[in-house]
Amino acid sequence: MDIINYTKLNIENLIEFCADKLNVSAKLIVMYNDNLLDKFSSADIEIEALLYKSVLDHTYSLILRKGLKPDLIICHEMIHLQQYETGDLDLDMRTKTFYWKGKAYRDIPYMDRPWEIETFRKDRKLLKAYKLSAKQKPL
Repeated sequence: MDIINYTKLNIENLIEFCADKLNVSAKLIVMYNDNLLDKFSSADIEIEALLYKSVLDHTYSLILRKGLKPDLIICHEMIHLQQYETGDLDLDMRTKTFYWKGKAYRDIPYMDRPWEIETFRKDRKLLKAYKLSAKQKPL
């Protein structure tokens, strides 16, 4: 996986670990942009991160909120990357329609989205596996 990180925060190890565990290979551009995340937030939910699929094959941008401890959020977004790469999840930006396993979804509450339900079921387990592997590595 190629990683371009425009921040001082070292998150490469976590991203590499997630990519390996999830068996995904893609180019990931990591950046911070609170203003953009505010535009996607609503009264119901403040968006802390956004994974954006580029028009280029296997290329994504991960936008994070400044000042955020990103461990769990990165695991969460890497699972979405896997969903995109396997074809389970897709998004038509023109119509703002999500496609989950071939079924179209529009205007569905965030916590009711089946791809989010799956991701929330897996993200903590992925972070726990990362923390365990980090403890086992010699200094």
